[in-house]
Amino acid sequence: MTTLLRLWLLRWLAARSFGGVLLALTTAALPLAGALTIAGLPLGAVLGGVALPIAALLSAIGLRGLLVGVAVTGVVAVVGALLLVGLIALKIALLVMLGVWLVRWIRRRTRDDRSPAAPDTVGAAI
Repeated sequence: MTTLLRLWLLRWLAARSFGGVLLALTTAALPLAGALTIAGLPLGAVLGGVALPIAALLSAIGLRGLLVGVAVTGVVAVVGALLLVGLIALKIALLVMLGVWLVRWIRRRTRDDRSPAAPDTVGAAI
């Protein structure tokens, strides 16, 4: 069974170039890394969790250790950079949304304070 799996993985990799395989692995690892980061895991733990399955897959098909190390390092670097940019964008978007909410809340309160009072409440206040 493992021989068939290894043969299938080798045939799958042989059908594509090495850069295409790295792009596919990066594309597959990015949603997982994003979900783990949003769940609250530290970035180093997320990148380690992404690197281990990729290293295991590339080692299982028989690639040399140096090539596996270079490939995993490249994938982790790209995923880490995209996660950092995504988190920065998320923080900026959150700041903008909170600012818009605060301005709308303040405008609504000032508009409610300036509205004319009903006639029966004016007489009761005097």
